[in-house]
Amino acid sequence: MREQGQALRERAWADVLRPLFSSSALDRHVVLDDALMPDALERLRSDLLGSWAWNYRAQPGYVLCLAPPESPVLTAVADRLTEVLSTFHPGIEAMERWAFLHQRPFKEFVHTDIGSYVWTLWLTPERWDRSPETSGISFFPVSRPMGMPNRREHTLKYFEENPVPRGAYVPYRENRAFIFPASTFHSIGPCDFDASATDRMRCSVSVFLDDRNHWEAQRQLEQPTRESVTHEF
Repeated sequence: MREQGQALRERAWADVLRPLFSSSALDRHVVLDDALMPDALERLRSDLLGSWAWNYRAQPGYVLCLAPPESPVLTAVADRLTEVLSTFHPGIEAMERWAFLHQRPFKEFVHTDIGSYVWTLWLTPERWDRSPETSGISFFPVSRPMGMPNRREHTLKYFEENPVPRGAYVPYRENRAFIFPASTFHSIGPCDFDASATDRMRCSVSVFLDDRNHWEAQRQLEQPTRESVTHEF
């Protein structure tokens, strides 16, 4: 059996993803509940929480950011996502993979990502979530203007000058994934998870997908995702 068949739960992808690619709504997204098969979810969680490769890109004790070097499950997921999305977006690839572990509560964080699309998966059981009304993700019906650097200070200035109503909200849930255009302004938090043990902290993983030319153009405009987003939590 292929590893990817044991990881990402299969669906009628053409139907599931059509709203993402056939709509022009600025806050469009697709939610994928029970995204991974149960055994794959547990293996991925073990790979991430047991890794010694976590490294600080923020204040110590705040958020740990990891580019998972050895996770067969995540590799299988990224490969399958590339295969599925290439039907709609020829030439798309999984450019980067990042995992995030929040060691303490954090305030709302509004931002965009680089790439064309982002697939994000939540891994922590929601029973450890003390902020269920705000711990999910909110999408704003606005995209980062072309040429605007993907930096916190630019985002704050943009929202000060252009008040934007909050759009769709997706509540937090374990093993819930979602795909959305990376340039969409979105926010997470405020979040408060039980941080008494590592496996109770809010943990997520994201795959950033794009075609090579577009990805390189965005990297030239701004520092890579690892520097422009993860250090600002």
